[in-house]
Amino acid sequence: MIRLIPLLLISVLFSCANRSLDFKSYYFPYEKMENGHHYLYVSDQGDSILWKMTYNSEDRLFRTEGFFNGDYTETVREEITDDRSKMLAYYQVLSGTRTKGIINKDEIVYWEIDDSDSFEWELDYVYEDTEDELEDLEVTMRLSKVRSLEGPGSDFKWNGQNLETVLFKDEFERHYSFNKVYDPFVVKYYFESSYAEGIGLVKFVGHFEDNTTVSWKLTDIIEY
Repeated sequence: MIRLIPLLLISVLFSCANRSLDFKSYYFPYEKMENGHHYLYVSDQGDSILWKMTYNSEDRLFRTEGFFNGDYTETVREEITDDRSKMLAYYQVLSGTRTKGIINKDEIVYWEIDDSDSFEWELDYVYEDTEDELEDLEVTMRLSKVRSLEGPGSDFKWNGQNLETVLFKDEFERHYSFNKVYDPFVVKYYFESSYAEGIGLVKFVGHFEDNTTVSWKLTDIIEY
């Protein structure tokens, strides 16, 4: 059952002087996902993302597999502890090229959050299945994300109810280095990510360097 937080409580949690949040109840309800949940997100441009999430209570491992329009998959493995979620492993496959992430910083999110807190994960890509062209270029890439609490988000309509949300700003940087041929460069973008209690991520809006924005909304949850 979806639990709603009264508006007065939301106002107290995010007081002007010192915003604070007990975020665990807003994160994905991983303890209910031992048999798996599928979350389907659809963008305002008609693209879809399917996340398959499972949880192993014995090891406290939370696994998410993302499928993006058929040609890109992403896998994240998290360890759930008493005070946070931390990244243990990251993999992606793009157009047949498999990439492993070497984790440098592992902070996904802490459960107790103040407005001055930020959380960072960072990884270096290692190309496991590369073509000769990539090997010749000696491509390296570093991806980082810094998450900070923004405050209350806009309501999200789900199953006929208007759910209050909390909003985060997720700032990404991709550092590309080509040791032969091309100069290194950095790509920066950010997402506004909204979480609803008892559900998890319900909406995220990407803001990109070319001044475009793409909005994704949760449209379906399948429980197994």
